[in-house]
Amino acid sequence: MTIPFLDLSYQTRKIQTQLLDVLRNLTDQNRFIGGAEVERFEKSFAQFCGVETCVALNSGTDALRLGLLACGVKPEDEVITSPFTFIATAEAISQTGVPVFADVNLDTFNLSAKSVQSRISHRTRAIVPVHIFGLPADMIAFGALADQGGLAVVEDACQAHGAAIGEKKVGSFGDAAAFSFYPSKNLGAFGDAGAATTSDGECDSMIRLLRNHGQTGPYFHQREGFNSRMDTFQAAVLNLKLPLLQRWNEERQRLAGIYRDELESLNEVIFQRIPEGYTHAFHLVAALVEDRPDLMKFLSEHGVETKVVYPTPIHLLPAYRYLGHQEGDFPNAEEVCRRVICLPAYPGMGDDKVYEIATLIRRFYSRPRAE
Repeated sequence: MTIPFLDLSYQTRKIQTQLLDVLRNLTDQNRFIGGAEVERFEKSFAQFCGVETCVALNSGTDALRLGLLACGVKPEDEVITSPFTFIATAEAISQTGVPVFADVNLDTFNLSAKSVQSRISHRTRAIVPVHIFGLPADMIAFGALADQGGLAVVEDACQAHGAAIGEKKVGSFGDAAAFSFYPSKNLGAFGDAGAATTSDGECDSMIRLLRNHGQTGPYFHQREGFNSRMDTFQAAVLNLKLPLLQRWNEERQRLAGIYRDELESLNEVIFQRIPEGYTHAFHLVAALVEDRPDLMKFLSEHGVETKVVYPTPIHLLPAYRYLGHQEGDFPNAEEVCRRVICLPAYPGMGDDKVYEIATLIRRFYSRPRAE
């Protein structure tokens, strides 16, 4: 038995024939940047998220960066986020303002509203909650904090396509939100791509201006901007995949449910807590485990690939040493990093493989322990 952590071939086969036809049309038309495919995706994804507009971009990182700039973040402004996330979240902040970290909740792995409240200062301009692994952050609490302090909220929804609180999808709670369409995401392109969503007209206009060199007319630039456009081919891929996203998310949810049911009796395995009324998109199925290195070795020996995402909290990375943090500053985030493991779960994987992996995990924890 060999089970990779991720296999995209099933998803690719679903659109391959159609995509080749679309690619032929694009090359016949010499259409590579912008155009109808990009505009169609922007309209469709905005509708999917329940927002007024979507701006197609070249990455989730730029979606965060441009979203923060559009919300008025300046170099001296502080922006609060989680230390348990991919570095792009912090990079987008440090390249527009000043990153400030707050701790996470140990049960959900998501940013703690209580910790964020304790970190707000007179310099705070925005909060960037991360919907980690596809589980929505507590957007009701963050919205209340933002209202009290006059702060902007930019959602990092890069792992959470289709996640929701009640009937309201992530990407529609904040002033703006960022999505990544990196190939491994629930909705993945065939290269780098991203988008910003918003229902604020001024925010939309600013992101559109910034993504194309600040250009308002041919060779006329209102301000400095970026080259952050989504290319037409990536939009074409996303247009073919978007109608399948809900079904693929439901498959991820079913696989995650099997893991959770099969392993719920193990004290050594603790999955993310999903608050009542929350819809988890399960970009990744993650749990805190005991004896992580030995468990990963055991599963690898039996042909199962697992991953640790993320092994080091951002505040302890060399890239952010200049902020002066040390071990112990955010104990929950550090604990999650020490114990978290991510298990295979993706469309086309099949229930049988999840049952096999769960059986192996139970066998590992029932084995005689060395004294």
